[in-house]
Amino acid sequence: MEADEIDKLSDDFYAMLRSQSQDGLRQFFEDYLKIKISEDIDLGDVTDEKTVKIWRDLMSKIEKGDYNHFLQLIKNNHHNHLIFLMEFSSKSEDIKSLIEDRDKLGISEYEVLDLIKATHDVEYIKSYIRDREKFGIAHYDVIDLIKFTHDSNYIKSCIEDRKNLRLSPNEVGDLIEATHDVEYIKSCISDRKEYGMPLHNIAQLIKSTQDSEYIKKCIEENSKDLGLPLYEIVDLIKTTKDSEYIKECIADKEKFRLLPNDIIELIKTTQDNDYIKECVKNRTKLNLSKYYIVDLIKTTKDQEYIKKCIENTVELGLLNYGIVDLIKATQDMEYVKKCIIDRKKLGIGQKGVIDLIKFTQDKEYIKKCITDMEFIREDKSTTVELILASGDINFIQDCENSLDLEQKDIEKLRMFTTESKINLPPNMTIGIEIETEGKENDNSELIKNSLRDTSWKAKGDSSLVNGTEVVSPILTSKDGNVSNEIKSVCAILNGIPQIISERCGGHIHIGADYLTDKQDWINLIGIWTSSEKVLYTICNKEGDIPREGVPRYAQPISKKIEDAMESGTINLDGEEDLLKFANEVVQIQGSRYSGINFCNVGEYGKNTVEFRLPNGTINPNTWIENINLFGGIVKSAHELTMIQSKSEEQRTDSEKKVLDDFEILQTEEDENQIAKALIELCIPLEDRHIYMDRYRTNTPLLDASQDIKNAITDQISTNKIGKKLFTGKNAVKGEDYEQSSAIIEQALNEHDINYEMEQGG
Repeated sequence: MEADEIDKLSDDFYAMLRSQSQDGLRQFFEDYLKIKISEDIDLGDVTDEKTVKIWRDLMSKIEKGDYNHFLQLIKNNHHNHLIFLMEFSSKSEDIKSLIEDRDKLGISEYEVLDLIKATHDVEYIKSYIRDREKFGIAHYDVIDLIKFTHDSNYIKSCIEDRKNLRLSPNEVGDLIEATHDVEYIKSCISDRKEYGMPLHNIAQLIKSTQDSEYIKKCIEENSKDLGLPLYEIVDLIKTTKDSEYIKECIADKEKFRLLPNDIIELIKTTQDNDYIKECVKNRTKLNLSKYYIVDLIKTTKDQEYIKKCIENTVELGLLNYGIVDLIKATQDMEYVKKCIIDRKKLGIGQKGVIDLIKFTQDKEYIKKCITDMEFIREDKSTTVELILASGDINFIQDCENSLDLEQKDIEKLRMFTTESKINLPPNMTIGIEIETEGKENDNSELIKNSLRDTSWKAKGDSSLVNGTEVVSPILTSKDGNVSNEIKSVCAILNGIPQIISERCGGHIHIGADYLTDKQDWINLIGIWTSSEKVLYTICNKEGDIPREGVPRYAQPISKKIEDAMESGTINLDGEEDLLKFANEVVQIQGSRYSGINFCNVGEYGKNTVEFRLPNGTINPNTWIENINLFGGIVKSAHELTMIQSKSEEQRTDSEKKVLDDFEILQTEEDENQIAKALIELCIPLEDRHIYMDRYRTNTPLLDASQDIKNAITDQISTNKIGKKLFTGKNAVKGEDYEQSSAIIEQALNEHDINYEMEQGG
């Protein structure tokens, strides 16, 4: 690998670290290693052997090339991100050299720790443990280093020296386990009082022996000696992995004082279908409730057995919800439809029928059920859910016009049938992320299957409660169906139904390749920083204010930009290429959790500017309006560059008005005027009233929510960055500013500062 290729690798690797994208990282390795990497490998998990090998292979390739150039990049203190790669280096002496120069190179404490381990020099690691105070190594890092030596005798010596090392009983237990010396671990368990270990440590040490007979012995002796709580005993029984022994414990449940949920867990652990079926038969003897029986039957994954149990629901004493769960567990959609027909015989209520109809994920079948089953239409709200679950906009419109529905239900359907379109250039790419939560269950798989015939993707989201994130494909307004796509997906989410909480965001991506000139980026930053406060007000539908998580997950950036300009951290007039300029902005931005996020710029397969302000929503019209808002900002940034490149004589009246609005943004202090100028700059005439209505309604609501307002405004610059940003190779001349200012002054004199937007003028 030559020097220029290493330089490119450094830039690409930096982009990967920013993006935190598995897909991007996978593409990165495939490009540089010329191999195909399986999607089940988590490239971010450097504890996994397969992952570590891939990272080492990359570093090995660097070491076989111009390695000195690579090392010099790090030592020049301009490519600190490459230090991470040194953790996979075979050059232990060079790693040590970097550790010695850690202050000069700005290597963080956690990086130092990883580099120390990367040497794989046990004596060297021990020296850092010995001189821990001199090197300022944190106590918990010391424990980590001790374990990393993998030197059983040394670890034992540290345990003996536990007072000097200030080891807690918990830490002692961890180190005992780290010796991997089964006999030593057993002796420590016997001498547990000497070490003062808590019960959970003792239980973990017993499990770590992986000695089934010893574990059984500890279980038997527990009541009179160990004193472990019931949940630890149940865990130990499972750890034996001895199916026959587990069955014996279940049979002797009184002795162990096993609770029904403990019994169920142990039964499932046996993985013996015949035994599980026998336990279902003996449910009364085992004192198992109907809920537990359903769980056991599903565990077998035996489709024919499950169907047989459904036929014997009366004998089994199963309730409506249990029957529905079992029917779903068959995963046989034709059988599900048959059960819907036999619903009365099976004792399935209306709610259960509706649940099963949705479960089929068969849109044509759903539509047929609405048309043919009169009893479904008796419950209007349920009918609406099913109509929306079809995701068919034409069908939704037909139902709106033909079915006998209440006005509130008609209004809900109308959300998906009213005309709304994306008013953006056809070459501008768009992406959205719809975050929702399940009302009762995790519906990720159901949503995923409901979208199987589309290019949209669904995945679980652990940051939400029963959360699912639906991600769009790359969208463009040149596809006339894009608005209907958004409406269809939102209809499905409403029909399941999913809900929106304070935890949900509505993120929008606009393709960064639309910004073709550095001045485009300067203009974008200028628009954003000058109107940031207004944007937090108009980013949500009328009547909504920013969610509580916005100050943390969609932070303002204007104050950071202003500080960077004052300190010279960012050079807006420099001649850097677009990617380097974007990297400068990213570094100033800091966290990807910003209202406008540039971390995806240059990222493989993405390359977007992300707008994170809006709240989550499953209202398609709100999505379309927000796409038009943020896409309009990007569009204006690009158009401004073209106008700025013209002479005063070349500019049309409308182009001069664009420049006027831009200057108002950057110099005006009055928020009403800023809102007006922003909306006029970025939004077509016929849609401006939407955002002015948002501004007028949401402003007092946000003012009344002082905690959220203060958390946002504390991070927004109180000074106008002004003409500082209106620079670059295509800068507007000073006389142009003077002319613009005169126009603005005249306009302010002619109009009331509390501007009332008039439709059509």
